[in-house]
Amino acid sequence: MRQFLSVCAVLWLVGCSTPGPAVPVNIPVSVPCISEPPAKPILQTDESLLSFDEYSFVIALWRDRLLRQQYEALMEAALAGCL
Repeated sequence: MRQFLSVCAVLWLVGCSTPGPAVPVNIPVSVPCISEPPAKPILQTDESLLSFDEYSFVIALWRDRLLRQQYEALMEAALAGCL
């Protein structure tokens, strides 16, 4: 009877030594979120704007505004990818 109890105790201890279920562990790694920022648009300088007549001045401002909006949209998308 004593042998039976010792065999049961050994089997019980061996059964407890099996590894538990595998649990995935996410480890943060520092990686840059973007490789390079979008290129800055070339906007009109103050001196060049002053040399334009009124019509060309408004057209140049409108063009600069559209370029700036496109650049801001690219920058916001790049920053959203980093969050």
